[in-house]
This record gives sequence, structure tokens and C-alpha cells, in this order.
Amino acid sequence: MRTARQMFEAVLIETAKQRVQPMLLEDFNYLINKVQIMYVNKQYAAFSANQKVDDNTRVLVSRALLDVEKCEWYPEILYNGLPGAYYECNLPLDYMHILSVECIFQAEKQIYCYNKGDTFGRMAIRMTPDMENSVKEDFYNRPSYRKPYYFIINVNPNNDLPTNPFTAEGGKEGMLTRNATGTDGELPRSIEIGGEKVDLVERVGVHRYGNSSPVRMEIRYGNDDSIFKLQMVNIAYLKSPQEIRLTKKQIDMTEDTSQILEWPDTTCQEITNDLVAVFMENTADQRLASNMQVNQAVQNAAPMNVPTAAQGS
Repeated sequence: MRTARQMFEAVLIETAKQRVQPMLLEDFNYLINKVQIMYVNKQYAAFSANQKVDDNTRVLVSRALLDVEKCEWYPEILYNGLPGAYYECNLPLDYMHILSVECIFQAEKQIYCYNKGDTFGRMAIRMTPDMENSVKEDFYNRPSYRKPYYFIINVNPNNDLPTNPFTAEGGKEGMLTRNATGTDGELPRSIEIGGEKVDLVERVGVHRYGNSSPVRMEIRYGNDDSIFKLQMVNIAYLKSPQEIRLTKKQIDMTEDTSQILEWPDTTCQEITNDLVAVFMENTADQRLASNMQVNQAVQNAAPMNVPTAAQGS
């Protein structure tokens, strides 16, 4: 199963209604993209639990080197002076879920085991709002070049606008350019990909973009960046899946010219099973319970009625 039309036909087979089309094309396009997101979220919750989970999402695992700039938003009086070594960057347009964050530092002079100009990496820890409160008062765990933290958070420079989106136009590529004097805070209706504007409302097939505005990430490592300067951030993340779009013309043609799916064959089958279950639920099909039971056994590669805990990893 490699194309969007083949997946559409698989749904017809699974619902045993090949002669009477049970699903409109617009319904299929909506449901398949919804189920993709559901599937990725489900796999992300158990990411790296075993090799099968990693294999299922391998086409979405990506790495990116991000340029950073020093964050000038916070006054020094805030956080006991800790914002001195705060940096920020924009995550990729196709960002969906973070897997790991590595901070690349450069030594500005000879110190400890580092010569001037040496670069080295430190894995960043995810900071949560409740951690932020305790980290500020905990000397051992407070941000430093040895223990950097990353925080995905937006900054609103204009308190008069409840929604003040970032813009990423002009300036150095990857740097943050913000609109601090917006009038209504409306999010953009198109984004630029490869030099062309792409509609955010009527999405184009094959393209992948998960966010209508840049996702901002802060790196915090204390209040002194005079010796160890943050150069860039190396992230591993899950990309948003490609938008799937099937047209009536592609259905009517003898030759299958529909979109090639990016997923491995086994993953396509699992997504199809999830899609069939969602469709059956929408149509109140009485076979929903038995269909899910059978497909769960197939996906787990174990006989039915065997407890999950006994199946191993």
C-alpha cells in the first residue's frame, strides 16, 4: 500500500462496501489527515519503547541545527539576574514534537579542560512551569552551561493584544523578527515555503507544515555567557506528516497517479485500520467492536485474548 488511492480502496474493502462508495472524498481527505495526527501522537507517547515503535515513525524523525540569538526580553531584575544567558530560536515549520535538544557551546577563553575556541555539546533538560519555580531557588539545579534548560514558550511584547503572533520575514534566516505593533493579532493565512506562498486554509497535498506561525524555544543556562557562548542548538524532533489529498480525477483514472505515501507499508496498514475504526464509529457500524479487536491482535502480532503484558517488547 503506497498511494492515497490504494488506501482509499483499502477502506472500501475493510467496510465491505466496494460497490457503493460509503465515504465521500472530502470525508476521506479529512479523516486520513486526522488519523495521521492521532497515530503520530500515539506513537510519540511510547517513543523508543521498542524498535517497532521507532520503525513506525522513522520517516518523521529528523534533526536540525538552529541558529540562536540572545533574548533581550527579560529585565535583569527578573529571576534574580538569571536571564543573562537566555537565548532563543525558531523551531522548523514542520515541527510537531521534540525528541532531544543539544546546546552547542564555544569557549571564549582557556578554562578548565577547554582551549579558547573549543566547541562542545550539552544535552538540555525540558523545563516546565512548575520546575521553573523551584529551579530559581535551587542552587544545584539552577541553569548553567553544565545544565541548560529548554522551554517552548511565546513572549507577548504588546499587552494590549491577547494574540500577538510572531512573524519570520526579513532579517537573517532563522532569526526572530516580531511584529510588536500589530492591530488585531490575526494569524497569517499563508506561509512561505521554498520561495512560494502556500495557503494555510486550503492545504496543498504533499506539503508538510504544522504551525501557522513560528514556534519559539528558549535556552536558559544562567546569567553569564561571557565564557561559554551558545552557538547553535541541535534538535531531534518528529516532523508533521505530509498532507494527504485525493481528488476525483485520480480516482477515475485507470492508472494510479495519486500521492505516494511516505509511511512504510506496515505503518500504512496500521493507519488504515485506525481510519476504518474512526469511519465505522462515525457511521455507527455495528462491526466496530469486532473490527477493533481483530485489528489490535494483528497489530500486536499476537493471538487474540493474550494480555499485552505477556507479549514482551
